Amino acid sequence: MSKKYIIEKRANVPGQKMPENKKNHTAQELFNKGITLLQEGKYNEAINDFEKVTGLDPDFNGVWFHLGFCYDNLYHDEKAVECYEKAIKADPKNHEAYYNLGNKYLDISDPFIDDEEYGDYPKAIEYYKKAIEIEPDFSFAWNNMGFCYSKLNEHGKALECHLKAIECDPANQSAWKNTGNDYYFLGNHLEAIEHYEKAIELDPKDNMSWICLRTTVESYKSKHMLNNENKEMWLRIGNVYVTLTEYGKAVECFKELIEHDKSFFKAWHQLGYVYHLLNDHKKFISFFENPEKMLEHTVEISIITTSRGPLYPDFFWLLESNSSITIVPSEGPDENFLSRVQKMPGFDNDAVIKAATSSTDDIFVCWKKNTG
Repeated sequence: MSKKYIIEKRANVPGQKMPENKKNHTAQELFNKGITLLQEGKYNEAINDFEKVTGLDPDFNGVWFHLGFCYDNLYHDEKAVECYEKAIKADPKNHEAYYNLGNKYLDISDPFIDDEEYGDYPKAIEYYKKAIEIEPDFSFAWNNMGFCYSKLNEHGKALECHLKAIECDPANQSAWKNTGNDYYFLGNHLEAIEHYEKAIELDPKDNMSWICLRTTVESYKSKHMLNNENKEMWLRIGNVYVTLTEYGKAVECFKELIEHDKSFFKAWHQLGYVYHLLNDHKKFISFFENPEKMLEHTVEISIITTSRGPLYPDFFWLLESNSSITIVPSEGPDENFLSRVQKMPGFDNDAVIKAATSSTDDIFVCWKKNTG
Protein backbone atom coordinates (compact mmCIF):
# COMPACT_ATOMS: atom_id res chain seq x y z
CA MET A 1 0.00 0.00 0.00
CA SER A 2 1.29 3.47 -0.84
CA LYS A 3 0.93 5.80 2.12
CA LYS A 4 0.86 9.55 1.76
CA TYR A 5 3.00 11.51 4.17
CA ILE A 6 2.32 15.15 4.95
CA ILE A 7 5.08 17.68 5.38
CA GLU A 8 4.98 21.23 6.68
CA LYS A 9 6.09 23.65 4.01
CA ARG A 10 7.37 26.50 6.10
CA ALA A 11 7.38 27.94 9.54
CA ASN A 12 4.81 30.58 10.44
CA VAL A 13 5.06 33.77 8.44
CA PRO A 14 7.81 35.90 9.97
CA GLY A 15 6.84 39.45 10.54
CA GLN A 16 7.88 40.97 13.82
CA LYS A 17 9.40 44.39 13.25
CA MET A 18 13.02 44.48 14.25
CA PRO A 19 14.34 46.82 16.93
CA GLU A 20 15.41 50.20 15.68
CA ASN A 21 18.77 49.90 13.93
CA LYS A 22 20.76 53.02 14.74
CA LYS A 23 23.19 52.35 11.92
CA ASN A 24 20.75 53.30 9.20
CA HIS A 25 17.36 54.81 9.89
CA THR A 26 16.38 54.66 6.20
CA ALA A 27 17.16 50.95 6.04
CA GLN A 28 14.98 50.41 9.12
CA GLU A 29 12.04 52.20 7.53
CA LEU A 30 12.40 50.17 4.33
CA PHE A 31 12.66 46.95 6.29
CA ASN A 32 9.51 47.70 8.30
CA LYS A 33 7.68 48.54 5.09
CA GLY A 34 8.84 45.24 3.57
CA ILE A 35 7.58 43.34 6.61
CA THR A 36 4.14 44.89 6.22
CA LEU A 37 4.02 43.96 2.53
CA LEU A 38 5.19 40.42 3.32
CA GLN A 39 2.41 39.98 5.87
CA GLU A 40 -0.07 41.09 3.21
CA GLY A 41 1.32 38.51 0.78
CA LYS A 42 2.74 41.14 -1.56
CA TYR A 43 6.03 39.33 -2.00
CA ASN A 44 7.32 41.10 -5.12
CA GLU A 45 6.82 44.51 -3.55
CA ALA A 46 8.40 43.32 -0.31
CA ILE A 47 11.41 42.04 -2.26
CA ASN A 48 11.99 45.51 -3.72
CA ASP A 49 12.18 47.02 -0.24
CA PHE A 50 14.33 44.25 1.22
CA GLU A 51 16.74 44.47 -1.74
CA LYS A 52 17.10 48.20 -1.09
CA VAL A 53 17.90 47.40 2.55
CA THR A 54 20.71 45.02 1.52
CA GLY A 55 22.10 47.77 -0.71
CA LEU A 56 22.18 50.22 2.18
CA ASP A 57 23.31 47.76 4.84
CA PRO A 58 24.17 44.14 3.84
CA ASP A 59 24.42 43.17 7.53
CA PHE A 60 21.00 44.51 8.49
CA ASN A 61 19.44 42.22 11.09
CA GLY A 62 16.93 39.78 9.57
CA VAL A 63 16.80 41.13 6.04
CA TRP A 64 18.31 38.07 4.30
CA PHE A 65 15.92 35.64 5.96
CA HIS A 66 12.84 37.68 5.07
CA LEU A 67 14.10 38.23 1.55
CA GLY A 68 14.61 34.47 1.21
CA PHE A 69 11.13 33.89 2.58
CA CYS A 70 9.64 36.08 -0.15
CA TYR A 71 11.61 34.34 -2.91
CA ASP A 72 10.57 31.01 -1.39
CA ASN A 73 6.90 31.87 -1.66
CA LEU A 74 7.39 32.88 -5.27
CA TYR A 75 9.19 29.56 -5.97
CA HIS A 76 12.47 31.23 -6.89
CA ASP A 77 14.35 28.37 -5.29
CA GLU A 78 17.93 29.29 -6.13
CA LYS A 79 17.51 32.85 -4.87
CA ALA A 80 15.72 31.60 -1.76
CA VAL A 81 18.59 29.20 -0.95
CA GLU A 82 21.16 31.94 -1.49
CA CYS A 83 19.31 34.27 0.88
CA TYR A 84 18.82 31.63 3.58
CA GLU A 85 22.52 30.77 3.46
CA LYS A 86 23.37 34.46 3.92
CA ALA A 87 20.85 34.65 6.76
CA ILE A 88 22.64 31.77 8.53
CA LYS A 89 26.03 33.38 7.96
CA ALA A 90 24.70 36.58 9.53
CA ASP A 91 22.94 34.72 12.36
CA PRO A 92 24.08 31.13 12.98
CA LYS A 93 21.23 30.71 15.50
CA ASN A 94 18.46 31.32 12.96
CA HIS A 95 16.69 27.97 13.26
CA GLU A 96 13.96 28.90 10.77
CA ALA A 97 16.56 29.58 8.09
CA TYR A 98 18.01 26.09 8.61
CA TYR A 99 14.48 24.67 8.54
CA ASN A 100 13.55 26.45 5.31
CA LEU A 101 16.82 25.35 3.72
CA GLY A 102 15.94 21.78 4.68
CA ASN A 103 12.62 22.23 2.92
CA LYS A 104 14.37 23.40 -0.25
CA TYR A 105 16.50 20.24 -0.36
CA LEU A 106 13.43 18.21 0.45
CA ASP A 107 11.78 19.67 -2.66
CA ILE A 108 8.15 20.04 -1.69
CA SER A 109 6.82 21.20 -5.04
CA ASP A 110 4.30 18.34 -4.94
CA PRO A 111 4.14 16.77 -1.45
CA PHE A 112 1.26 14.45 -2.39
CA ILE A 113 3.20 12.55 -5.04
CA ASP A 114 4.68 9.58 -3.24
CA ASP A 115 5.64 7.28 -6.09
CA GLU A 116 8.86 8.94 -7.26
CA GLU A 117 12.00 10.16 -5.56
CA TYR A 118 12.28 13.87 -4.92
CA GLY A 119 14.96 15.92 -3.29
CA ASP A 120 18.22 15.37 -1.49
CA TYR A 121 16.87 13.76 1.69
CA PRO A 122 20.20 13.29 3.52
CA LYS A 123 21.01 16.96 2.90
CA ALA A 124 17.58 18.03 4.11
CA ILE A 125 18.05 15.93 7.25
CA GLU A 126 21.32 17.74 7.98
CA TYR A 127 19.55 21.10 7.95
CA TYR A 128 16.61 19.88 10.03
CA LYS A 129 19.05 18.54 12.62
CA LYS A 130 20.75 21.94 12.80
CA ALA A 131 17.38 23.64 13.25
CA ILE A 132 16.52 21.21 16.06
CA GLU A 133 19.89 21.70 17.75
CA ILE A 134 18.98 25.37 18.09
CA GLU A 135 15.26 24.85 18.79
CA PRO A 136 14.73 21.32 20.22
CA ASP A 137 10.92 21.69 20.34
CA PHE A 138 10.59 22.62 16.66
CA SER A 139 7.71 20.27 15.80
CA PHE A 140 7.65 21.09 12.07
CA ALA A 141 11.35 20.25 11.72
CA TRP A 142 10.89 16.91 13.50
CA ASN A 143 7.92 16.11 11.27
CA ASN A 144 9.72 16.88 8.01
CA MET A 145 12.86 15.06 9.11
CA GLY A 146 10.66 12.03 9.74
CA PHE A 147 9.31 12.39 6.21
CA CYS A 148 12.86 12.28 4.85
CA TYR A 149 13.64 9.09 6.76
CA SER A 150 10.43 7.52 5.47
CA LYS A 151 11.47 8.32 1.91
CA LEU A 152 14.76 6.57 2.66
CA ASN A 153 12.75 3.56 3.93
CA GLU A 154 14.12 4.05 7.44
CA HIS A 155 10.73 3.79 9.09
CA GLY A 156 12.08 3.23 12.59
CA LYS A 157 13.92 6.57 12.49
CA ALA A 158 10.90 8.18 10.84
CA LEU A 159 8.72 6.98 13.71
CA GLU A 160 11.09 8.43 16.31
CA CYS A 161 10.97 11.81 14.58
CA HIS A 162 7.21 11.89 14.16
CA LEU A 163 6.62 10.86 17.77
CA LYS A 164 8.94 13.68 18.83
CA ALA A 165 6.97 16.09 16.64
CA ILE A 166 3.80 15.07 18.49
CA GLU A 167 5.54 15.42 21.85
CA CYS A 168 6.60 18.96 20.93
CA ASP A 169 3.16 19.89 19.61
CA PRO A 170 0.23 17.51 20.27
CA ALA A 171 -1.88 19.59 17.86
CA ASN A 172 0.41 18.82 14.91
CA GLN A 173 -2.18 16.92 12.88
CA SER A 174 0.13 15.91 10.05
CA ALA A 175 2.56 14.37 12.55
CA TRP A 176 -0.24 12.14 13.90
CA LYS A 177 -1.05 10.92 10.41
CA ASN A 178 2.59 10.41 9.51
CA THR A 179 3.10 8.42 12.71
CA GLY A 180 0.19 6.23 11.63
CA ASN A 181 1.99 5.63 8.34
CA ASP A 182 5.19 4.68 10.19
CA TYR A 183 3.37 2.19 12.39
CA TYR A 184 1.65 0.73 9.34
CA PHE A 185 4.94 0.11 7.54
CA LEU A 186 6.39 -1.36 10.75
CA GLY A 187 3.45 -3.80 10.94
CA ASN A 188 1.76 -2.32 14.04
CA HIS A 189 -1.78 -1.89 12.75
CA LEU A 190 -3.34 -1.08 16.12
CA GLU A 191 -1.05 1.89 16.75
CA ALA A 192 -1.54 2.97 13.14
CA ILE A 193 -5.31 3.00 13.61
CA GLU A 194 -5.11 4.96 16.85
CA HIS A 195 -2.91 7.63 15.28
CA TYR A 196 -5.08 7.96 12.18
CA GLU A 197 -8.11 8.38 14.42
CA LYS A 198 -6.35 11.16 16.33
CA ALA A 199 -5.44 12.84 13.05
CA ILE A 200 -9.13 12.69 12.04
CA GLU A 201 -10.16 14.08 15.42
CA LEU A 202 -7.87 17.06 14.85
CA ASP A 203 -9.04 17.52 11.26
CA PRO A 204 -12.24 15.64 10.31
CA LYS A 205 -11.96 16.99 6.75
CA ASP A 206 -8.60 15.31 6.11
CA ASN A 207 -9.66 12.78 3.49
CA MET A 208 -6.22 11.19 3.37
CA SER A 209 -6.42 10.18 7.03
CA TRP A 210 -9.83 8.60 6.43
CA ILE A 211 -8.44 6.67 3.46
CA CYS A 212 -5.42 5.49 5.44
CA LEU A 213 -7.65 4.39 8.31
CA ARG A 214 -9.93 2.37 6.03
CA THR A 215 -7.01 0.85 4.13
CA THR A 216 -5.28 -0.21 7.35
CA VAL A 217 -8.24 -2.16 8.72
CA GLU A 218 -8.84 -3.86 5.38
CA SER A 219 -5.17 -4.75 5.16
CA TYR A 220 -5.17 -6.28 8.64
CA LYS A 221 -8.31 -8.33 7.98
CA SER A 222 -6.87 -9.70 4.75
CA LYS A 223 -3.71 -10.90 6.51
CA HIS A 224 -4.96 -12.17 9.88
CA MET A 225 -7.56 -14.79 10.67
CA LEU A 226 -9.64 -14.25 13.79
CA ASN A 227 -8.29 -16.04 16.87
CA ASN A 228 -8.18 -15.63 20.65
CA GLU A 229 -4.95 -13.63 20.47
CA ASN A 230 -6.23 -10.96 18.06
CA LYS A 231 -9.92 -10.70 18.98
CA GLU A 232 -9.34 -7.31 20.66
CA MET A 233 -7.89 -6.09 17.38
CA TRP A 234 -10.93 -7.36 15.51
CA LEU A 235 -13.12 -5.53 18.01
CA ARG A 236 -11.15 -2.40 17.25
CA ILE A 237 -11.66 -2.96 13.54
CA GLY A 238 -15.40 -3.23 14.09
CA ASN A 239 -15.32 0.05 16.00
CA VAL A 240 -13.39 1.65 13.14
CA TYR A 241 -16.14 0.59 10.74
CA VAL A 242 -18.59 2.35 13.06
CA THR A 243 -16.42 5.48 12.89
CA LEU A 244 -16.43 5.17 9.10
CA THR A 245 -20.26 4.74 9.24
CA GLU A 246 -19.86 1.40 7.44
CA TYR A 247 -22.38 -0.26 9.72
CA GLY A 248 -22.88 -3.36 7.59
CA LYS A 249 -19.19 -4.24 7.86
CA ALA A 250 -19.27 -3.43 11.58
CA VAL A 251 -22.15 -5.87 12.10
CA GLU A 252 -20.31 -8.59 10.18
CA CYS A 253 -17.19 -8.04 12.26
CA PHE A 254 -18.97 -8.16 15.62
CA LYS A 255 -20.97 -11.23 14.60
CA GLU A 256 -17.78 -13.05 13.62
CA LEU A 257 -16.37 -12.24 17.05
CA ILE A 258 -19.48 -13.56 18.78
CA GLU A 259 -19.48 -16.74 16.73
CA HIS A 260 -15.86 -17.20 17.72
CA ASP A 261 -16.43 -16.47 21.41
CA LYS A 262 -19.97 -16.16 22.69
CA SER A 263 -18.76 -14.83 26.05
CA PHE A 264 -16.95 -11.88 24.47
CA PHE A 265 -19.30 -9.26 25.94
CA LYS A 266 -17.60 -6.29 24.31
CA ALA A 267 -18.62 -7.62 20.91
CA TRP A 268 -22.22 -8.13 22.07
CA HIS A 269 -22.38 -4.58 23.34
CA GLN A 270 -20.98 -3.07 20.19
CA LEU A 271 -23.27 -5.13 18.00
CA GLY A 272 -26.22 -3.90 19.99
CA TYR A 273 -24.97 -0.35 19.69
CA VAL A 274 -24.77 -0.63 15.89
CA TYR A 275 -28.27 -2.02 15.70
CA HIS A 276 -29.33 0.90 17.85
CA LEU A 277 -27.71 3.31 15.37
CA LEU A 278 -29.46 1.53 12.52
CA ASN A 279 -32.79 1.69 14.34
CA ASP A 280 -33.15 -1.93 13.28
CA HIS A 281 -36.19 -2.77 15.38
CA LYS A 282 -39.00 -3.55 12.95
CA LYS A 283 -37.40 -6.76 11.77
CA PHE A 284 -36.88 -7.79 15.37
CA ILE A 285 -40.44 -7.08 16.45
CA SER A 286 -42.09 -8.60 13.37
CA PHE A 287 -40.41 -11.89 14.14
CA PHE A 288 -42.52 -12.13 17.30
CA GLU A 289 -45.83 -11.04 15.85
CA ASN A 290 -46.58 -14.57 14.69
CA PRO A 291 -46.45 -16.96 17.68
CA GLU A 292 -46.14 -20.05 15.48
CA LYS A 293 -43.24 -18.57 13.54
CA MET A 294 -41.65 -17.43 16.80
CA LEU A 295 -41.77 -20.94 18.31
CA GLU A 296 -40.67 -22.59 15.09
CA HIS A 297 -37.55 -20.52 14.45
CA THR A 298 -36.40 -19.28 17.83
CA VAL A 299 -33.71 -21.28 19.60
CA GLU A 300 -32.91 -19.03 22.54
CA ILE A 301 -33.89 -15.66 24.02
CA SER A 302 -31.53 -13.89 26.40
CA ILE A 303 -30.92 -10.54 28.02
CA ILE A 304 -27.43 -9.08 27.87
CA THR A 305 -26.68 -6.61 30.67
CA THR A 306 -23.91 -4.04 30.66
CA SER A 307 -21.75 -2.05 33.04
CA ARG A 308 -21.51 0.96 30.74
CA GLY A 309 -23.50 3.42 32.84
CA PRO A 310 -26.69 5.50 32.51
CA LEU A 311 -25.92 6.95 29.08
CA TYR A 312 -25.80 3.48 27.54
CA PRO A 313 -28.83 1.20 26.94
CA ASP A 314 -29.93 -0.62 30.14
CA PHE A 315 -29.70 -4.00 28.45
CA PHE A 316 -30.01 -5.77 25.10
CA TRP A 317 -32.47 -8.40 23.94
CA LEU A 318 -30.76 -11.25 22.16
CA LEU A 319 -32.66 -13.54 19.78
CA GLU A 320 -30.97 -16.61 18.38
CA SER A 321 -32.29 -18.82 15.60
CA ASN A 322 -30.70 -21.81 13.90
CA SER A 323 -29.15 -19.54 11.29
CA SER A 324 -28.73 -16.07 12.75
CA ILE A 325 -28.68 -13.79 15.76
CA THR A 326 -30.43 -10.48 16.33
CA ILE A 327 -29.72 -8.02 19.11
CA VAL A 328 -31.34 -4.68 19.93
CA PRO A 329 -31.22 -2.40 22.96
CA SER A 330 -33.98 -2.40 25.55
CA GLU A 331 -35.42 0.81 24.11
CA GLY A 332 -35.95 -0.90 20.76
CA PRO A 333 -38.86 -3.32 21.15
CA ASP A 334 -42.40 -2.07 21.54
CA GLU A 335 -44.01 -1.82 24.96
CA ASN A 336 -45.76 -5.20 24.57
CA PHE A 337 -42.61 -7.11 23.69
CA LEU A 338 -41.98 -8.61 27.15
CA SER A 339 -45.59 -9.75 27.50
CA ARG A 340 -45.30 -11.53 24.15
CA VAL A 341 -42.23 -13.54 24.99
CA GLN A 342 -43.53 -14.31 28.50
CA LYS A 343 -46.22 -16.42 26.85
CA MET A 344 -43.63 -18.78 25.43
CA PRO A 345 -43.72 -22.16 27.29
CA GLY A 346 -41.03 -22.31 29.95
CA PHE A 347 -40.12 -18.62 29.84
CA ASP A 348 -37.98 -17.76 32.91
CA ASN A 349 -39.33 -14.60 34.54
CA ASP A 350 -36.76 -14.89 37.34
CA ALA A 351 -34.02 -14.38 34.74
CA VAL A 352 -35.69 -11.12 33.71
CA ILE A 353 -35.78 -9.95 37.34
CA LYS A 354 -32.11 -10.82 37.84
CA ALA A 355 -31.18 -9.01 34.63
CA ALA A 356 -33.13 -5.95 35.72
CA THR A 357 -31.05 -5.66 38.90
CA SER A 358 -27.69 -6.44 37.28
CA SER A 359 -25.06 -3.75 36.76
CA THR A 360 -22.38 -6.03 35.33
CA ASP A 361 -21.61 -7.57 31.95
CA ASP A 362 -23.60 -10.79 31.83
CA ILE A 363 -26.03 -12.90 29.82
CA PHE A 364 -29.29 -14.15 31.31
CA VAL A 365 -31.04 -16.90 29.37
CA CYS A 366 -34.80 -16.33 29.58
CA TRP A 367 -35.99 -19.02 27.24
CA LYS A 368 -34.44 -21.95 25.44
CA LYS A 369 -36.04 -24.26 22.93
CA ASN A 370 -36.71 -27.73 24.22
CA THR A 371 -35.04 -30.11 21.82
CA GLY A 372 -35.81 -33.24 23.86
